[in-house]
Amino acid sequence: MPRDPALAAKWLRKAADQGDVWSEYNLGLQYFDGEGVSRDYAMAAELYKKAGDQGNAMAQYSLGVMYTQGLGVDQNYATAATWYRKSADRGLANAQYNLATQYARGEGVPRNPVQAYKWLSLVVLNSEASEVRDRAAEERRGIAGQMTKAQITEAEKQVKSFMPLPGGDENSQ
Repeated sequence: MPRDPALAAKWLRKAADQGDVWSEYNLGLQYFDGEGVSRDYAMAAELYKKAGDQGNAMAQYSLGVMYTQGLGVDQNYATAATWYRKSADRGLANAQYNLATQYARGEGVPRNPVQAYKWLSLVVLNSEASEVRDRAAEERRGIAGQMTKAQITEAEKQVKSFMPLPGGDENSQ
């Protein structure tokens, strides 16, 4: 059967209008990419927010990216950090990486090397992409060079106690 993004958007819209979280997210992707619908970043952000409010980690991460870049929403690093945190708490490595970067730079959150180290450590442990793991490990080494032994111990303690919330994979909502 041939691929028909416009037809997919039609059916996704019907399910999204009924609050189906994965339909909201996937329709948001279509609006973001302009696939089967006209590209509309504001609509993508609206759909990501609906799915994100239901705990969808991918939608939360995507909305964080939109706030970081100012796509369809006003650029706002603090709001981006809020959405990255929701997704990071669900175990999504890309969100953990972006949140760590914000803590390292003090973008939208107070600069906090303990939190940056913690989230980078979780990326190293959880990312399926070796290049992401390697980059996170390298950045963590750089941050560790600016930390006290007590700060590193505290960050490692937080890593060990981290338990992801549900909603970080396709099988959960």
